[in-house]
Amino acid sequence: MDINKNNPFANAKGIAEKKSILKGLSKGAKMVAKQTNQRTNEVLVDSFKDKNHQEFHTFMDWKKKGFAVQKGAKAFCVWSSPIKKEVKNAKGETEEKDTEYFGIAHLFSNYQVKKGEK
Repeated sequence: MDINKNNPFANAKGIAEKKSILKGLSKGAKMVAKQTNQRTNEVLVDSFKDKNHQEFHTFMDWKKKGFAVQKGAKAFCVWSSPIKKEVKNAKGETEEKDTEYFGIAHLFSNYQVKKGEK
């Protein structure tokens, strides 16, 4: 059983390579998202699904559901929410401002977890 089968990020070396792969996958996903009125991440997750990988959650979400990510599992990647940063306005007050920077969120599938293990 290869828990990383069909995962385009399985052999990525570091965050820069993951981001590069994600950018490439996102180009096609953006076009589909516009046509189907979905978000890019929804299209990406749908593209990761196969007969084994059906449900995707973060490490912590799986833990809350009583599952543990199996040793050796490699995360599927999607875009995180925009990163907010604090900036000072003209009055010198600190404000939170959305930036153009999106981080990477790591998701694991149902095929990569086991019930009740820690």
